[in-house]
Amino acid sequence: MKNKKENKLEIKQLDSAIEKIPNDFIGEDGKVRNEIRYAFIGAKNTPYQGMKLRHYRNSRAKLFVVQYKLGKKTLSHTLGTYNFGQYGISDAQKDMMKLREKYGHPNNNSWTCNITTAIELKKIQDNEELAEKLLKDAENKTINEVLVTWLNAGAPKSKRKGKLTSSTLKSALVQLLGKHERRDYIRLEEKLNGEADLVITHPKAKTLDELLKIFPSEMAEINHASRSIYDNPIGQYKIKDLTRTRLKDYMRLFGIGNQRNIASVMSQLWNYAQYQEWLGLSPSTNPTINIKIEMPDTVNEKNYLAKYSKQSYTDEQIQIIWDLCDKFRDEYPFQTQLIKLILITGLRFQEASKITTSMIDHKLNQITLYGTITKQRKNRVISITPLLQKVLDDIYAQKEKDHLSWSLFVDWLFPSNRFNKSILNQDQSEKIRSHASRLKGIKQLLEKMSELAGFKIVAKVLRNTYQTKANDLIDKDWDVIQITGHADTKTLQDNYLSRKLTKTVVANADMISENYENIITLSKKSV
Repeated sequence: MKNKKENKLEIKQLDSAIEKIPNDFIGEDGKVRNEIRYAFIGAKNTPYQGMKLRHYRNSRAKLFVVQYKLGKKTLSHTLGTYNFGQYGISDAQKDMMKLREKYGHPNNNSWTCNITTAIELKKIQDNEELAEKLLKDAENKTINEVLVTWLNAGAPKSKRKGKLTSSTLKSALVQLLGKHERRDYIRLEEKLNGEADLVITHPKAKTLDELLKIFPSEMAEINHASRSIYDNPIGQYKIKDLTRTRLKDYMRLFGIGNQRNIASVMSQLWNYAQYQEWLGLSPSTNPTINIKIEMPDTVNEKNYLAKYSKQSYTDEQIQIIWDLCDKFRDEYPFQTQLIKLILITGLRFQEASKITTSMIDHKLNQITLYGTITKQRKNRVISITPLLQKVLDDIYAQKEKDHLSWSLFVDWLFPSNRFNKSILNQDQSEKIRSHASRLKGIKQLLEKMSELAGFKIVAKVLRNTYQTKANDLIDKDWDVIQITGHADTKTLQDNYLSRKLTKTVVANADMISENYENIITLSKKSV
């Protein structure tokens, strides 16, 4: 009757076994209990999973119950009282199957229920008080509570399977938790499928909940731009009470780019809350749908998108950037080549930095970017132009140098020097592709180059420059889109092009490459 391995009391699914249950009420710890709970042997992974027997000391009653999950809560529903010859195990099983037919799911033997089902089950047993409490608890979820629960769940996508990509989640964290000190203890451990796990590194916190207790919400003035949703009074609103007006009042505190990001992450939270049934039984429409992005009340000069979205570099500035890359080539070997690659291909930093050597096909003269790294989540092929080939050749030459020879065993085109290279000695038959071995940023180098150049050098403007040239040189919008990797023409013209100029009839990447080569005076030392 006692399973020592699992240290719990179990009985067979037989009336005779129930009859033989002793009345000593000795629990698994050897102490007398007022209630003994039994699990049924062989019920796991069957439709009867979750059915238990409770034996009460005072009344001697034996109740068949179904245990089910509502979030982190374990609740129970009484099927009936055991009465030999009148209500036994077969009767309880029949009643349980009726519940499954009405409320269950074919593949959900664990009995994980939503709030609607939980409330109905309580009402069946005339437990109106608990049903009301369950609904009240669900409807009282604040935006911050939803925020934390969503992050703990791994930031699942609202409309598609899977979780947010590492880059998207990183951007979301800025809006959710800000640039607060707590962010120093949150690391994104990226997986090869593009998703990421949230890792807490604080010595006194193992979970996000524990970290937020150490760094609690720092409430800002309602009319002042706080560091994050979590630190603003908006985070204290019940999620079901979030209105379009309240959201717009909060969004106007920020620049255009941040407003878009806020609307996006709020939509994720709203849809997640709706899925969890935290918006009440009659939820309102998602307030983020078609929300209008407006100019902020005060322009934040640090706002990335607002400041750089329509900038591009002149031909003279392109030459300066190229020369500076050559200047810093030995100090920042792979960073400088990454900057060049972005400039002459128009790739996003998050796309370019995740190119692996296995994506490069010199026979077909192309690089295939897998959907796991592209913004559109679709495979994208770019042509290896003459100038791009020169950049690739320089990367290969760098990797052959003695002090950089370790990079030959890393699959990333742009490897990082900041990882434990001892793993390279474990197995050099296959190239290492952990995200720890990948180049993560070029900010420090861009700041050094900007200081010498006399103008701000930004990765986004490098991409803008390529897009502007594509628009100038290519006649058909569709051909522009194919080269720049946008979803549609409107995105290109709204966000990247400051003006519409007369377009020349050129429809391939080689022509853009030739245009760059006409601008750049190639160094004898390198490209």
